[in-house]
This record gives sequence, C-alpha cells and structure tokens, in this order.
Amino acid sequence: MSINRYIITSAVAVMVAASGASAGGLTAEVVEPAVVVPVMSAPVANRFAGGYVGGAISYSFGGEDRLGIHTPTGTYVGDVGDLEVSGAAGSLFGGYRWNSGKWLFGPELNVRFGDITDDLDYPGPIPAATNASSEISWEAAIRGTVGYEISPTSMVYGFVGYTRSEVDYVTTGAINLDETVSLDGVTAGFGGEYAFNDSWALRGEYAYSGYGKEELIAPAGGRVTNASIELHTISVGVTYSF
Repeated sequence: MSINRYIITSAVAVMVAASGASAGGLTAEVVEPAVVVPVMSAPVANRFAGGYVGGAISYSFGGEDRLGIHTPTGTYVGDVGDLEVSGAAGSLFGGYRWNSGKWLFGPELNVRFGDITDDLDYPGPIPAATNASSEISWEAAIRGTVGYEISPTSMVYGFVGYTRSEVDYVTTGAINLDETVSLDGVTAGFGGEYAFNDSWALRGEYAYSGYGKEELIAPAGGRVTNASIELHTISVGVTYSF
C-alpha cells in the first residue's frame, strides 16, 4: 500500500511540474527596446585647408588722384582738381591654402572689374577750364595670405601682394589726353570666413591698393600730368572649397 501511495505521489508531482513548465512556455517574452545613442559627427579639422574658388561684390572708394599740370621741363602750371574714383564692382578669386596646425598660408589670384569712376569740371582760369574723367576698367592681384583657424567653422586672415590695374583717362582743356594706362602697385588687407558646411563659406574682406605714378604727356602742347591712384575696397562674397 505504501508503494502505491509513493507511485501516485510521484506521478502527481511530475504532472504539476510539467503543467508549470507548459504555462511558463505560453507566456510571451518581454523584450526591452534597444536604446539608440545618436552619433555626433565631429567638426572637420582644418576645414579651410586646400583649394578654393569664389566670387564677391565690392565697393571701392577713396581713390584720390590729383590732376596737377606741369610743362615738359617740370615747371608747375597748376592743379585742376582731384579725381576721386569710387563705385561698385564684382570679383572672382581662387587659391590654395596649406596648414600647419591652426595656421594656414598660400597664394591667391583675385580679379576685380566694374564701374569705378569719377569726373570733374574745372572752371579755370588757371591754368585753363578743364573737363576730366577717370575709370578703372579692371584690377588683378597676386597675393600671399596667412590665416588662423579660430574654430572648425571660422578663420581670419591677412594678405599682401602685387596688383595691376588698367585706367582710362580723358581730359580736355589745360591738358588734352585720351589714354589707357596700366598701373602697378601693392595691395594689403585682412578678412574672415565662416563655413556653412564642408564646401561653402561666407567671406568678408577689406583691401587697400596703392599704385605708383605714371607720367602722362599730352600729344599736343607737351603738358604733363601724373596718374596715381589709391583705393580702399570692402567686399562680401562666398567661397567653394574642394
């Protein structure tokens, strides 16, 4: 009798255990959702190093050019006034920058063209009533730049270089000229860039251009004047890096 009771008790225990296992198997497993950690891409180091091209709009002013008259032997005759050329222009530029840490350096070619002009009417009498006009057709500069990266998206720079311009002179009266001259000079200035992304950046700049004197001799009458121009230019543009 005790053996039968033992067998029955064991069978019941096995059935209860099996029932518990089956019940557990029917319970859906709860899966915790995976936590997605956003990956932040670090700013590109030395964003401003490499090749670049761009364009800008600018305004030039302060181009004082005194129109003084002399005889061929150098005797001063008198002044008829100042040609203070100014006006808006557009420019195209391109260059390359190497870097050493946060410092950048390299060459740039900059070409500017537009409507930079002035004219004057001198009533006389000494040396004579005179009408004059001056227009800068274009400027081209080759300059060396040195920059410093303030942050991964911004930099400042300075530059100095050689510049050349073509100027149209027309005067009648005390001296009669209709001539196009090329002037050589120096340019210097500073600017900054702010990068929107890895390719495009906004650029602002100030430039000074000073040109040497060019002697202009009237074909009739032999009177002489000197063409000499200084310019201050402020520009805003964009650069594309590659």
